[in-house]
Amino acid sequence: MAKLKWRDSEDVYKPISRPLKEFLQEKQDRIIQQNPIGIEDLHRQLRNNRMSVFVEREAEAQLIQHLSIDPYNETGGVLVGQAYLCPDTKNYYTEIVGSIAAPYTVGNRVHFQFTPECWQAILNNQKQDFPGTTIVGWYHSHPGHGIFLSGTDLNTQRLCFKQIWQIAVVYDPLRREIGYFYDADGRRIEAIYLQELSQVAQSQPKQQKLNWRRPPEPQLPIVPTRFSASLDNSPTSDHDPLQSGNPPITGQAKTTGQNQDKFIMGVIIIVVLIVFLFYISTSLSQSYPQKPQPAKLQPPEPKPIESQPEQ
Repeated sequence: MAKLKWRDSEDVYKPISRPLKEFLQEKQDRIIQQNPIGIEDLHRQLRNNRMSVFVEREAEAQLIQHLSIDPYNETGGVLVGQAYLCPDTKNYYTEIVGSIAAPYTVGNRVHFQFTPECWQAILNNQKQDFPGTTIVGWYHSHPGHGIFLSGTDLNTQRLCFKQIWQIAVVYDPLRREIGYFYDADGRRIEAIYLQELSQVAQSQPKQQKLNWRRPPEPQLPIVPTRFSASLDNSPTSDHDPLQSGNPPITGQAKTTGQNQDKFIMGVIIIVVLIVFLFYISTSLSQSYPQKPQPAKLQPPEPKPIESQPEQ
């Protein structure tokens, strides 16, 4: 199927040492599961796996879109992200944050090949669009052939992506099926998807800071914003409530009752004005007599003409 002419040295990249539980706690609001379970249960489940893979939904959508442009000929690209090694369990896990289409490839229905020109373009795109990432695998299409790694695919995997944390993705654009594989033997693995940040912000209500010195006043429903407050790390004030004995009260919790009073007063004023204007208009209509309508002139009736007999 695919033939590559690129290979990494053993010392080019080493997975980052990071506890799996720490990673899960950071991503817990974005993990998509058909049967949601707690982070503790998910951690116990994954710690028994030699390898786990987390995939950004947008990264998979990009590669599917690329492979669907010409669904009857093979093509492919690379996967970028980070690889991690859990120091507690000694297991690996990979995070795929993006996919880069390989231009200038040569292929047909059962074969495609990377060219030297495409690798330069891939590296340029990675530097521009995904800085700070590494190539963690590759992907290609199987038009109508199903999801598996062929003998040629396995040779490619063993030659260029033989590390346990390196991923191969196969997508069939005709059957619309996708599969993930890892390490030199091309073992099948189920992906754990990460929800997009914008969807997370829309699915969770914006948390409000309340004054803990007194019970909060009733508040109107809050419409979620595009990004939740927890994603904004920029300081909003020089005053730190955690380092002061008198923390400030947030504006919304303080003024909600005043806004309701103003709204009721405004409604009363509008009703009074409507009644007053109706009274004035009624009084004026009774004070002035109606203008008489001009009488319609009737044309005079024609008189009959009497004829005299001739003498």
